[in-house]
Order: sequence, then structure tokens, then C-alpha cells
Amino acid sequence: MATMQPPTKTWSAHSSTFLRGAHQFDIIGYSKLKSLGVRNTVRSVDFEAGGCTWALVCCFDVPAPALNPQQCQLVSISLKLVSSDNNYNGVIAKASLRIDDPTPPSSGNKRCRRWPPAVWQSAEAHTYPATNNDGSDDSDARSWKLSVPDAFQESLYVKDDRLTIHCTVVVLLQENAETASATRSCSVSVVPPPAISRDLRRLLHLDGSKSNSSGMPFETDVTFIVEQTEIHAHRLVLAMRSPVFNAELLGAMKESAACSRVTIDDMSVSTFKAMLFFIYTDELPSSHKSEIQNVGDLLVAADRYDLERLRLMCEKILAENMDTESAMPTLMLVHGRERCRLLEASCIEYMASDPDVHAAVLATKEYKELKDKCGPFVTDVLEKVSMRALASRTCMTTCDAPPPRHPPFSSKQIGSQKSASMFNSSEVFDGTHEFRIPDFTAMQKMHGVGDFVESGIFHIGGCEWVVCVYPSGYDGLGFIGMRLHMLNPPGPTTGWVTATFRIDDPSGKTPPVISWAGNLYGQGTCFVVKKFMDVTTAKLYYVKYDGSLTIHCNVKVGKGFSYATSAAAAATVGATTTIIAPPSNIACHLEWLLLWQQCFDVKFLVKDSEVCAHELVIAARSPVLHKAVSSAPDKDHVKINDMDVPTFQAMLHFIYADELPLMMGYRAGDATTLIRDLLAAADRFGLDRMKAMCENMLCQQATPENIVATLDLADRLHCQTLKEFCLEHISQPHVLKEVVETKSFKDLKAASPRLLEEIIIKISKLSSIDS
Repeated sequence: MATMQPPTKTWSAHSSTFLRGAHQFDIIGYSKLKSLGVRNTVRSVDFEAGGCTWALVCCFDVPAPALNPQQCQLVSISLKLVSSDNNYNGVIAKASLRIDDPTPPSSGNKRCRRWPPAVWQSAEAHTYPATNNDGSDDSDARSWKLSVPDAFQESLYVKDDRLTIHCTVVVLLQENAETASATRSCSVSVVPPPAISRDLRRLLHLDGSKSNSSGMPFETDVTFIVEQTEIHAHRLVLAMRSPVFNAELLGAMKESAACSRVTIDDMSVSTFKAMLFFIYTDELPSSHKSEIQNVGDLLVAADRYDLERLRLMCEKILAENMDTESAMPTLMLVHGRERCRLLEASCIEYMASDPDVHAAVLATKEYKELKDKCGPFVTDVLEKVSMRALASRTCMTTCDAPPPRHPPFSSKQIGSQKSASMFNSSEVFDGTHEFRIPDFTAMQKMHGVGDFVESGIFHIGGCEWVVCVYPSGYDGLGFIGMRLHMLNPPGPTTGWVTATFRIDDPSGKTPPVISWAGNLYGQGTCFVVKKFMDVTTAKLYYVKYDGSLTIHCNVKVGKGFSYATSAAAAATVGATTTIIAPPSNIACHLEWLLLWQQCFDVKFLVKDSEVCAHELVIAARSPVLHKAVSSAPDKDHVKINDMDVPTFQAMLHFIYADELPLMMGYRAGDATTLIRDLLAAADRFGLDRMKAMCENMLCQQATPENIVATLDLADRLHCQTLKEFCLEHISQPHVLKEVVETKSFKDLKAASPRLLEEIIIKISKLSSIDS
């Protein structure tokens, strides 16, 4: 008879924790970066978030298909992973960007700004690759290209030649096996997917009636007449999603009637309903995903109402499904639409891709009709197609040919125009970096001769640069020294660099001190001024009243390119245009609505403090909370009992953004207390996604000092999985030893003997298994 063996107990854990960090990046001299008119970048100082070191890199360029250097603008913001403690495993992160209205709120309304912040956040997490076995890594792969917020406009968000960008980074920290088994930190609840689109979709009234079959207790307040059909909607949702609707329904153009009627011309009912479906859900209806004609009509509607994401989604569909029959009609559709240049470029590239394709397009019925009706437009298109085809063939031919002989590199070549073959013989890049030393006197005392303080890394001419200042001298006392260092020399590329250092008198009474240094790439990558200014003069005239000293470093980089390199660059003219639709931003729009502090129609009273909100959002996102609003005698005095203001505001943030707010600024104990309060609020108001998030965060932050309070809360709220986690966590011998010494455990013995008994039973069960 076989002997029954005791079960073998094994334990493995994968522990994940989300760590957040934020960084404010001020770009001073915004217009200087734009004036370069060529691809140039500026980088923030390194900052810490989630156990990793990061940097923001902003790129200025002339966006395609524009060619005018004066149209240079901020085209991208990248998040670079500089270093990580987790060197040989990938880093998983999410990020968000926020650019606030730079003008302070008016004194009459301290909370109201002129316009909402421009916000972008990643819809999905991004994985940075692991370091290679040899310790190296792919620098490009460790840079994540984010998106400039859709709402960003220089005229609104740049003031005094300064742009301020707030970046929040959320890092998924995956602990190693030893740490995981010691702390036993884990997630106990599956977090439901974001529900904003689903909740707002329940508000839709596309059947033409004011009663919603889903029972949503909130009436519409605007009626559209489209082809003699009534379609009902909500002003707030339309204004939140479309700047055009915002101006028409909430701005100076708004109707005075409580429920206005708006007639929509030149649009079909199906197209208008599809647009409304997108506005409420951030998705395309299935009927408009395959029908090209429907997609084209929806693109026109998106352009009319400034729905950027919808327009790009339609452009992407049209570009990916282009054929000889649709190329010319699509071109005609986007003709004269400034924001549809990418789709226009896609059409031209398609027609120029092959002579047979070009001939097939010219033989279509649509082309013949367009030629008769719009001769000048067709002629312009054909010229563009011919130029694109010629450019592609020229690049292919020239790249295969041996490089021609060039005259010696000379200053006369600087700034020359493109040659007939479209290659630059040389280029000049110009940029300035301001390096501020906050307390120069202290720096001078702390750093001896030969010691330096280093600026942040900045980018000019495709190279990384650092300014080093020697407060006590480069190689002798009495003079401040300067050094400009190139971090990534370009190797065989020829060229030159000039560096100009300047320090201004803050009062303007004394002339600035200026020094110049220059060199060729091949003769060195370090530019030194040993005796820039004597320390006494600097302290008397050039140190500001706050003790700071600011050094201005202007760098000019001249590059000479080989013919093959230039050909490769020119070949990108014929590259296929890629249209990318940005991720869903409906949660951002709702968050703007809360941050904007306007159009509120309900006030909650939380411990004598007023917290404002929008009844429509409350109705869509939390029916339980809306029941309290609808049952209150006065919507300006909806009382919320047994909850403090920070907890209610954090819950309100979740209702609008579908995410918990950052816990930055809270001490660890205070943050855990807030999360416990939010868990109770989520259970009270039926917010299942927030409840699961709070349960996981409490598990991740479990310590011997707070685990008993979490256990007590889980028991009261009937959170069984969280309760089981707490019991198992406490039952670990090394944890139990610390828990029994805490005040909360001693209080538990008197307040809840039943829970204490459950802990003892749990320990006994685990002990029996071990034995």
C-alpha cells in the first residue's frame, strides 16, 4: 500500500508596483529654437522617477510637407530612459504631459484660468528594451516619442518666450524573486478596463427620442435638425470634445434658449450620427469602418468641427485602402483642406509609385470628370506627381553612382542652398544654452582649482553638449574658467564649431563679458577658455541679487556631408507618408473639464467646503452619487457626510479621469490612509474600477504598521480577496513578529476578537501545511 506523503508547499511571486514621478521642464528662449528653422532638440536635466533616471527631449522642426523655415515649431516630445537599476530587464512605463495656461488666474476668480491645460497621456504602457548582454543598449530604442498635446497652441501656452511642460512618469516596478518572497507584495484584484467610453455611450440619443432606453436619468439640452430629422445631444459633451461646438454652444455664439435647436446643413443624417457616436465614445461606428464613401464624408465632418483624432482616423483608413478608383476622388476631397496635407501626400505618392498605377488613375472616369471641371487643380496635381516620381528616380540613380569630387571645404560653403541634386553641401546649426548657477559664492567655496560644475545636456547640430564652469579657475586662482564639451563626436564627418560664452550684468550698467572659442571636429571636441573673468569682478557686477550667476553659451556647428550621406537623406523625399491616429483622448477631455473649473451646475458640501462638478458627468459615471444629487432639494448644496475633502476630491478626479490622482506630496502613511478612504468611497458609490485599484495599492503598500488597519477595513467592506491577502501577509513569521508589537494589533485584540481569531486560525493552517 502506497504511503501518503504530505503535500509539498511551494511559493513563487511576481511583485509589481507602480511608482510615479513628475518633472517640470521650462524651455526659456522658445523663439530662438524656432528661429533655427532646422531639426534641433533641447533636453531637460536628468530626473528621477520610479527608480529610473529620465530626461525629456523636445524637438523643433519644420513639419512636412511645409518647407518654409519660419514655420518651425515644436513637433515632438520624447521621454528618454537614461539609466535604470533594472539594467538587464526591460522597463515598463506610462507617461502624460500637461501644458498649463501661463497667465495666472484673475483676482476675481482664483480658480478659473482662461483656457484648460493642454494634456496628453499614453493609452498603453511602453516597454523600454533590456540592456544587451555586453552592457550596451540601443540609444534610439530607449527613447520613447510621446505626442505634443492636441490642444497646444504657441499663442496660448507660450508667454515671455517661455514654455513650461509638466511630465508625469509611471513606472511598473517588478521586484526580484528574493524581495518578492520577503515582502509578498501582490495584486489581489483584476482591474476592470477603462469605462468612460461605455458610460458616455449610454447618454447617446441617436434614435431621435429624448428618452433613453438604458434608463439614463439625464435629459438632453440641444436638438440638431439634420435632413428634417431631430437628433438630441448634450451641450457639455459636444463642447468638451469639439472647439467648434464649444464656441457655438457655450461661447459667445451660444443660444439663449435652455434647449436650443440647431440646423445642420450639407451633412447627411448617417454622417452626423456617426460623428456623434465618435464624440461620445472615441470610436468609429462599424458602418463607417469599411465604406470609403462614408469615411470620406466623416472626414469632412471631422475637419469642420475640429475633431483631430477622428480626422486622422479617417485619413488613415482612406490612405490604407487607396486604389486607382479612389485616388483622384480622395485628392479632390482634401483639396484646400490645410490640415489634410498628409493624406494629399499619400495620394500623390500612390500615383507616383508606379507608371502603370499612374496610367490607370488617368484612365478613370473620375479623372476625366475632374479634368473637365477643375482643370487647374488637376494640372497642379500632375505636376506634383511628376516631381515626386522624378525625385525618387534621381535619388535611386545617384545613390548607386560614385560620389563626385567636391571642392575643399571652405567658409563660402556655409549656409549654401540645396544643389540641383537636392543635396546640402554644408549646413550650419545655431543654438544657445543658458546655464544658471543658483549660489555662485557657495559653489566657489565648495570647488577648488580644477573642479567644475556641469550644466544639463543640450543638443545642437545633432550633437550632445555640456558646459562646465570652473568657479575657482581652470588651472589657476582668481579667474573663472569655461569649457564646452562635445559628448558624441560625429567621427569621420567634417565640420567646425564656434562657441561664444557670455555673462551679462543684471543691472545693465556694465558691458557683458564675452569670449570666443572655435575648432574643427578633427582637431578636438573640447573648447576651453581658461581665464574668462576674474572672480572679484563677477561677484561685484555679474552675480544677481539672489546670488545666482547665468552663463549664456552660443554654439554654431557647421557640418560638411559626404555625397552618399546626403543622397540617403534626400531619398526620404520619396518615402511613404505614414498617417498615425493618436490614442483615445476622451479621458483627457473629461479631466480638462474638471481642471477648467467652468460650466459647473452642482455643488457638493463636504465638511463645510464646496466642491463643484458637472451633473451630466456624475450621472454617466456614478449613478449612485447622482442619486444623491437628484434627491437633494438644492443642487448647490448636496451634502456628503462621513467623508473628508481630499478623499472626495480624489474620488471626483477618478470619476472624470478614470485614474487615481498622483499621491505625490503625501508621506507613505498618509497616502495609505487616503487609499483606504478611497476604497471605502468606491464601495459606497459603486465605483468598481477604483475599488480594484485601491485594493491592489493597499497590497503593494502593505507594512507591519498598516496591515492590521487594512485587514479591518477589508473585513468591514467584505473585500474577501484583500482580506485573504492580509491574513496571509500577517501569518508570515518575520512579519508577524513586527505586527504584534504595533498599537493597531493591540487595539484589535480589544475591538475585534473575531478577526484576531481568524489570524490565529490562518497561522495554524499554514503551520500544519509546513509540517
